[in-house]
Amino acid sequence: MSAEGGHAEDIYEGASQERAFDFFAEMVAANAKRTYDAYQDLDLARARSELAHAERLNVLAENDIIQLQTHQADLNAQKIRTIEVAVENQWESSAEVSGEAVIAALAAAVAKTLNADTP
Repeated sequence: MSAEGGHAEDIYEGASQERAFDFFAEMVAANAKRTYDAYQDLDLARARSELAHAERLNVLAENDIIQLQTHQADLNAQKIRTIEVAVENQWESSAEVSGEAVIAALAAAVAKTLNADTP
């Protein structure tokens, strides 16, 4: 073989090695991108799951708040009714006592009048 022929083969082999290197570099880059995309997808799926879980917790918390407010309103209504009943009972007791006092005073007046009329 001539020196020139050997040189041409070296150039061809060098070009083939560069193409092979470029091919493998592209494969590594593609694999790296696929790996990155897979992990990115896992991160996005986890973030979506956590967001959905947080939204469910918010809905449950809102429901609990509504139930507590309703319960508090019921308790307030019961307090008001209890106060109303207590006031009514107090007025009724006062009326009874006042009525008894009037009747007692009338009875005393009648008795006094009857006693005064008898010699």
